[in-house]
Amino acid sequence: MFFAAGMEMDDQDAWKGWLAAVTRMLASLGPAERHAWKLTADRVRSHKERLSELTAAPGAAALCSACRGACCAGGKHHLTPLDLLVSLAAGNPPFTPRFHDLPCPYLDRSGCRMAPEFRPFPCLSFVCEAIDGRFSTAQQALIQQAEAELREIYRELAAVHGEWLTRGLFLAPVSPLPSRLFPSGGSHERCP
Repeated sequence: MFFAAGMEMDDQDAWKGWLAAVTRMLASLGPAERHAWKLTADRVRSHKERLSELTAAPGAAALCSACRGACCAGGKHHLTPLDLLVSLAAGNPPFTPRFHDLPCPYLDRSGCRMAPEFRPFPCLSFVCEAIDGRFSTAQQALIQQAEAELREIYRELAAVHGEWLTRGLFLAPVSPLPSRLFPSGGSHERCP
């Protein structure tokens, strides 16, 4: 169960609440804000793509398939409003998580339902021991650098827009949320 503004709701209701709130935020953006947010979303996606490419070790897909997503068990808590905003801003239709039958509600029988550039930060940065051993020291350094760069982008965005943006959807209440993505009186030019 999840609690929001004094009321109890299940995960599906909480998801619908977040999706509606984030959709309203995107719809409320003026042209300059929309452009600034698109640039920000593109920057986040680009860094996620890079991290995903770096962590795709040879043979990893077979290991992950055999493991059946054990590392995904806490995945419900990893998706943030930022991840949802980036996905919706790219024009992706929202999907309906499956909260009851798999270790992570964002999985289906063939794996993660999100393309790598839209996955939550922990899902991209976690590398299990079986896969980590396949990387050279130089590759591990590149992964650490890419992870640090993405983490810094998240910090910058939280500093401008508020911590709510980078907290897991199911770790924070659905309300109160800011009604606008850009703070009142704030400038879209501050968006990193």
